[in-house]
Amino acid sequence: RGHNSSLVIIYTIFLSSYYIVTGTLYYISGRHLWTLPFCWIIGEWLRSITIVGNPTGSLSYSQSYNPIILQWTGIIGPFGVSFIIIGLSCLLYNCLLYKRLLTKKYGTYYGLSVLFIVSIGLWQLNTPLPTTTPHTVAIIQGNHAQSTKLDRKQWPDIIKTYLRLTEETLQKTPTQFVIWPETIIPALNLNNKQLLNQIQSLSHHYKTNIIFGTPSKLNQKYFNTLAIMTPRGLHAQHYHKIRLMPFGEYWPGKQILQQLGLGKIFPGAEYSSGP
Repeated sequence: RGHNSSLVIIYTIFLSSYYIVTGTLYYISGRHLWTLPFCWIIGEWLRSITIVGNPTGSLSYSQSYNPIILQWTGIIGPFGVSFIIIGLSCLLYNCLLYKRLLTKKYGTYYGLSVLFIVSIGLWQLNTPLPTTTPHTVAIIQGNHAQSTKLDRKQWPDIIKTYLRLTEETLQKTPTQFVIWPETIIPALNLNNKQLLNQIQSLSHHYKTNIIFGTPSKLNQKYFNTLAIMTPRGLHAQHYHKIRLMPFGEYWPGKQILQQLGLGKIFPGAEYSSGP
């Protein structure tokens, strides 16, 4: 628990630093409201690059269930969607709280902006996609609590859940691909012959490909791995995750902190980046 608390504190400080950068940029810009969208996306961009880059938490993800706004990601990317959200918020702020003489002016800007954004989104949403070969996909999520996944005694039940949900799904709707989560259980599942045989039996019986994530070990290094079970057996090639989550899958600056005598706050093992 002490390790987890320390890592949460470090990660929180790490993420908050980018908001400090955004605020600093806004202050340097003279605190003009129209500069805030630019400052915000610069902060999001900085958070996504370098070895500690992590794009999670982008404001654009708030629109995951808004299909109209979501269409803009294909045009200007997630940073552009964040720009739209902050830009519209700034215009709305001016409409509600700025000087009354300018309310009509900014109200017009806001209305025209919303109309343009919604129109393009609807047009994109209703534009037919290019004709391609369709593929059927099923996504299986066992919805187990993290504490349950970390309990070795619960692992057999977790595996049974995924096997059962997969078979129930395939019985109702035959699919070409079945996708399991990034990590079924935190174990070296590629070394578990019994589990692989169970997955292969399902894959062969229903003529489907089961994609699953698992930790793996190669040359004394651990990887966050994606594997595919085909009807003919486990695919020989695996994908090892390249872009790892800082402070979750690996710990930036771990060697420096260890030299400073702070190495005890880190767990013993971490993932390595794939080739």
